[in-house]
Amino acid sequence: MIETFTFNDIKKLKDYWDELSKIKNMCGYIQISGAPIANEHIWHHTKIATYDNLFTNKNFLIESKLFDSDSQKSYHIFQSNDLHRAVTVDLQDVKKENIIEYSYLFDTSKYKLSETNSSIYKIILKQIWQPKKDEFCNDYEVLEPIITIFSGFKESK
Repeated sequence: MIETFTFNDIKKLKDYWDELSKIKNMCGYIQISGAPIANEHIWHHTKIATYDNLFTNKNFLIESKLFDSDSQKSYHIFQSNDLHRAVTVDLQDVKKENIIEYSYLFDTSKYKLSETNSSIYKIILKQIWQPKKDEFCNDYEVLEPIITIFSGFKESK
């Protein structure tokens, strides 16, 4: 369900990113050092840019949240001190009753996410819960939050 990767050199991160760039139906964003989030840093049901098209020797990845709606996988890649880490969550491995979906409106008037030119979108987050025995509840199972993941954008009508 949850996989974690650590990249201690840029080549491994580049290879990982370039594998993700082959996915055809990706949604998400990337935040790069030294630059505000721009239109080319947000993707909505398309392929993401390759590593070499995003980065120069002067900038680096701060954070990226991506979602492949075909495979139902969420990817969170982020800088952690001198390393980069990636957390991948496969929603197909999670029971539907253990997922709570949240959506938040955000103004995308600076970005073009679709051909309709709508400027109001929702960002979709999913929280995964897992049953766990709780000593304070007579060892009954209670649901405990495990992780909150990015799972795409949705046009708000």
